[in-house]
Amino acid sequence: MTIVMAKEIAPQSGGWLKLNSGDLLKITDLDGEQVADLFAVSADDMREYLSVGTTRAGGYKMFPKVGDRFLSNKYKPMLNVVRDDSPGVHDMLYAACSSEMYAAMGVKGYHPSCSDNFRKAAADFGWNPEVVPEPVNIFQNTKIVDGAMTPLPALTKAGDSITLSAQMDLYVIVTACSMDLEPINGSQCSRIKIEILK
Repeated sequence: MTIVMAKEIAPQSGGWLKLNSGDLLKITDLDGEQVADLFAVSADDMREYLSVGTTRAGGYKMFPKVGDRFLSNKYKPMLNVVRDDSPGVHDMLYAACSSEMYAAMGVKGYHPSCSDNFRKAAADFGWNPEVVPEPVNIFQNTKIVDGAMTPLPALTKAGDSITLSAQMDLYVIVTACSMDLEPINGSQCSRIKIEILK
């Protein structure tokens, strides 16, 4: 495979790539234990975007594995999971962290968030949705017992990755999760790399 484009996403920031149908998107945890929030929107109709609610309903499962599809809010396939060189633990339950969430947790002043980083990246290519869509939380380790969710440190090591195939022309946004008040990103927030492969 050939690397067409690559971007390194700094800790607590975000970035985007334009994919054509058939392109492969590789998301790599460069340092280990780092969650990556994944968003996607159709390049032809920005009213159609990746919906984890639709994906859960359409796939009858809460957590994605190789062979699974991420669906749009119109029930159309957007991305397929074609390879997973990580422990295979990902999350489709948690919303993106936000300024409002950090304020509710007692943070005083500004704190970087996946919602803010999503909006910055989306604005770069002209997508300005009223509400931040709920992401696929790549590499996030969520434990569920008796219906209660517990966020745990990501299980990934440096260099672990997941690869997805674009099923339509789309834009993807990936944020290196900003959460440093709970242990989901290990001891500190770190970097993510995104690549387009052919």
